[in-house]
Amino acid sequence: MPPWLRRAAQVASGYCIGSAVTRGQLLQMGQLALPAAALCLGYMVCCVGMGLVGVTLVFPQIFNVVVTVLA
Repeated sequence: MPPWLRRAAQVASGYCIGSAVTRGQLLQMGQLALPAAALCLGYMVCCVGMGLVGVTLVFPQIFNVVVTVLA
C-alpha cells in the first residue's frame, strides 16, 4: 500500500471516529487520567526493575559502578 493511501485512510477513519465523539465523552476522559498515570508509572517501574535484574545477572561489574555513582 502506498504511504499516501495509508495516510488518507488514517485521516478518513480519524474523521469518522472524531465526528462521533460528544462533549460529554470528552469530559468523561478526565476520569482516565489517574489510571493512565498509574499504568505508565507501573510500566516504568517494571522496565527499570527488569533492567537492574538484567544488569546484575549479566554485567555485575556495571551494576557495582551504577550503585557507586548513585550512592
